[in-house]
Amino acid sequence: MDKGVDGLMENVYGRFLAKPRADFKVGYKELMKTGVTEGTQLPGDEYPAKERYPTSVVNWLETMTSVGSFDMLLSKTILHYYCFAEGLPGTKWCCLKHGSERITDKLYEILTTIQPFKKNVRFQFGRRVNHVNYHQCSSNLYRPDQPPHHPDHLKDASFHPCQDPGVMSVTSNGASDINHPMYSQVVLTVSPQCMRYMDLSKRSSLCMLTPGPSIKVGIKFEQNWWADQNITGGQSVTD
Repeated sequence: MDKGVDGLMENVYGRFLAKPRADFKVGYKELMKTGVTEGTQLPGDEYPAKERYPTSVVNWLETMTSVGSFDMLLSKTILHYYCFAEGLPGTKWCCLKHGSERITDKLYEILTTIQPFKKNVRFQFGRRVNHVNYHQCSSNLYRPDQPPHHPDHLKDASFHPCQDPGVMSVTSNGASDINHPMYSQVVLTVSPQCMRYMDLSKRSSLCMLTPGPSIKVGIKFEQNWWADQNITGGQSVTD
């Protein structure tokens, strides 16, 4: 642990990154040939075995580098380090003065002061979203490739469903709008189902979460064959 995150990570990827940096075409072919996937047996002369890090150290390294990145191929990780010049002494990075929130501050300034954004964009703060409503209309005017629309719009004779992109509305606590505006897309950073169980004050824990596709496969064995091979525990990527 006295090596720090950079030292411990370099101890893992350094030898695989050396060849692509020396000659990318040759190094890339070598990287693809070895595979460098979990369980791959690499040539002992070029890649001598190293002592494995305990699970606690691996979890700490992933949290301090990029949460969720350790579930991909090591070869992909090596290419990632290659692209971002990881560990090279001449690598220069820029730091945003007063923090990265300056980016969102500038975006807010542009969207609220410059046309046509100022006219069409509205920000609402201090509200918690309660529902995202999907409105489906039974009008015969829709084709399968055209999104449905709020049925209330049909009360307006000037409304034509093929011209209005709105299909969803959002309701929140503290909202005073009787007629909710319609949106063609609604983007949620976290699904409402997941947010119900989140303690939003636990920021460190939330930073360790990463969304992604998941699948469970159930396999039934006639006997516990792993006991005969002295396998007493382990982990899988779906746990």
